[in-house]
Formats: sequence, C-alpha cells, structure tokens
Amino acid sequence: MIWRDILATGGLAALAGALAVPAGRRLVLGDIRRDWLMDQLDLDRIEADGVTVRDRRGGSSRIWRLRGTSYDARVAGEQEALLSARAALLHRLARRGVAVRLFAVKRLRALGGEEEWPTPALREIGAREAALFRASYFLDWYLLAAARSAAPLIEADRLIAAMGEVYAPRPLARAEGEEPCALTGVLNGLVRGDYRRDLPVVSRDRSGC
Repeated sequence: MIWRDILATGGLAALAGALAVPAGRRLVLGDIRRDWLMDQLDLDRIEADGVTVRDRRGGSSRIWRLRGTSYDARVAGEQEALLSARAALLHRLARRGVAVRLFAVKRLRALGGEEEWPTPALREIGAREAALFRASYFLDWYLLAAARSAAPLIEADRLIAAMGEVYAPRPLARAEGEEPCALTGVLNGLVRGDYRRDLPVVSRDRSGC
C-alpha cells in the first residue's frame, strides 16, 4: 500500500514537472500551434465538380447545409417517422462506406430592418421592440459525408437529396469569381475554428480553403 502511494505521488510529481517545462509540455500534450487537426484535416483541393473536397490521403468529402425542421408542432407518430428515416439514412450511408458528421454553427445575426406600420401605436411598439431585440443567435446545421473515394459520395448525394421535403439539404459548392464561398467558409471553420461567410475562393487547391 505504501509503495503504491509513493509511486502514485511520484507519477503526479513527474507529470506536473513535465507540464511546467515548455519542452516537457510539448512532449506530453503536443504543440498546439503545429499539431492541432494537422493529421485529421489535411485538405488538398476542391475538385473540378465544385462540391467534392479531396484530402492528401486520397479521401473525399462533401458538405450539405440543412434547413432543418421543427418538431414542436408534430405529433408523436410524425416524430417517430422522422427519427426512423434519419436512422435508416445513416445506416445506408454506413453500408456504402460513408462516414457522416452532423454539426451546427451558432451565429449572431441582425434582426429586422425598416418596417412599415399602419398606425402610430404600432410604429411605437415596433420601434421599442427593435431597440430591445437588435440581434439574435441562429443555428446553421451542416452534414459532412466522407469516403475513401468520390464514388460513394455520388450515391450519398442521391440519398441525402431524398430528405429534401423535410430538411431541405443544399450541397455547398465552390463559388465563382470573387463572390463569398460558403464551402470555403465552412472548410476554414473545420480547420481553424472560424466559420466565415466572407471568404472568396482563391484557387482550386488547398490555398483556396
């Protein structure tokens, strides 16, 4: 028992010492400036089709934005049907070797604008509400599908498009010219944690991501 306590105390002391020294900290935790997501998101280019992203290991991925749907006004049977359809989609994609990631981006957006009110009383109410509620947070949902090659993603695109009536999936595509590129903005978020709406595509290679 005594030796166990001595070893545990010595281990904790060694870990604390390693974290206190920069070289030891890099050995234990890695260098965040260099290693963060380096092996997980080694992007190479956006393919000529404008929607497929290739990584340096030969894998491919595509991203869809989902409008989503509200469950509040749906009866239990409809909710269960949506859940079953969603689960069936994930199983079909998995059988085709497609890995799926669902994630949401929370953004602050300005509310409203110049409104026209029919009466002075409504104008006063509208002005007070506009002063109180100038902005609100919204969630943008995305679905990322990845596979070892581009072929399974073609079938994935067909299956995901079948969700159109409920979730309205829209594939993110490479923008043309200097227009802001939604695909580039999401890729920038996945790599750097900064989801942007104002980034143009510079080229088809990784520098444009």
